Amino acid sequence: AGTGLRRMPPARSPARASKSPARETVAAKKSPAKSAAKSPAKSPAKARRSKSPARAKVAETKAEELEEEEEVMEVGDEAAGAAAALAADPVPNTAKASPKAAAAVPVAEDAPAPAPATANIVFVLSALAVVLALLWAVLVPPGEGVGKPKVRSARATFLGPKAFVGTTLRMSGGFRGSALVSFTDKSCPACYEVTASFNALAAQLHPGDSPLAGQLRLAQVDCAKNSPLCTEFGVSGDEAPASGYPTVLWFRDGQLQGLYTGEATEASIVAWAMAKLDAGELVAA
Repeated sequence: AGTGLRRMPPARSPARASKSPARETVAAKKSPAKSAAKSPAKSPAKARRSKSPARAKVAETKAEELEEEEEVMEVGDEAAGAAAALAADPVPNTAKASPKAAAAVPVAEDAPAPAPATANIVFVLSALAVVLALLWAVLVPPGEGVGKPKVRSARATFLGPKAFVGTTLRMSGGFRGSALVSFTDKSCPACYEVTASFNALAAQLHPGDSPLAGQLRLAQVDCAKNSPLCTEFGVSGDEAPASGYPTVLWFRDGQLQGLYTGEATEASIVAWAMAKLDAGELVAA
């Protein structure tokens, strides 16, 4: 007692402590600070060994609070890490982020690539080419508009009864040159040669193509359609003097000059006409 030391009461046995839980509850209520200073926080193992329901409940509540604090700290650490990563790299990068953050970031689907402008231009030009081709086929007749030279008439003029007054040949445009008129019939095989030669030579009697242009004309009479006209000129009929088919007559300034006695070829007709031209007999004086 002279040293001033407080003697510690002897430790109570577990059996004795468990017999009076009410006393411990009353003592804790009277001096909570003293009891907290004298008895530090017991470990979870001691709390589990205690048979007091109140102490067990308090221990469970503290354990739950500790677990919640740890979860809050973990979430805070993740948020701080994400904020630091965002400050270092503003562009979102799902590869650097945490698995939770990567799952939260939506991934945009690949948008279809826009069609190149060149393909659109080619398509429009192809469509225009097709439309122009169709318009050309509809509006332009075949054989025209392609730069081909104009084909002149290759046919001798057919004459009828109105082209004659008696045996005089009417000439248009003040023509005073010569004209060869063939009297033919479709039933005559030799008439086809004369017709072919007249048609070929008629295509050349244009100014600038032949020296005979403007001085010689070619015509033909179809006796199958104009039988009276052929009879009047003595080509056909029952009378003996009929010359028959083919017959070529020479007119100058509309007046009958006689028979053409040359061959029925194109070269022979040109040679005959050139001889008349040189002699001054092709055109009326």
